[in-house]
Amino acid sequence: HCFRRLGVEYVYEDKSMTVRTSGVSAAWLRLWSGDKPEKGSHFTEEDEERMNRVAVIGAGVARTLFGDENPLGKTVRINNVNVEIKGVFRERGGGMDNIAYMPFSTFSKRINRMDHLTMAMAHLTDPSEKDATMAGIENLMRQRHQIASGNPDDFRLTSPIDAMQQQ
Repeated sequence: HCFRRLGVEYVYEDKSMTVRTSGVSAAWLRLWSGDKPEKGSHFTEEDEERMNRVAVIGAGVARTLFGDENPLGKTVRINNVNVEIKGVFRERGGGMDNIAYMPFSTFSKRINRMDHLTMAMAHLTDPSEKDATMAGIENLMRQRHQIASGNPDDFRLTSPIDAMQQQ
């Protein structure tokens, strides 16, 4: 699961900044974030299930909002919701430092008040299974969205492998 929103305002005491924030599953965060937080930890499946108000932030967010203070356990305000900082990533450079991740359930329901996905990602351990996997996902999506045979999809599937080959 992944839900991304480009501009979310984070407020801590008298400081604020706009942060590119994603609501993701705990598994997605571990897989796609690239590394463990430098301080603290990732959020967990339990955080997801309980819609806990927690976030893992980039080094730039920590620097801007907290300065020299340790952000772990501190509370920021996001859309009038108190969110606890659970982890901070190492300095990565560029836009990668001004990001934040929250549990998908928390971000979609408590922050955005939405109850549907806007994007999902699958990671294949065997790339040769790409076509079969995409066909299976397409069939499942058509069933879940109750799309009758012959009617167009109301979703889009893309593959980074196909995109690279087209370029």
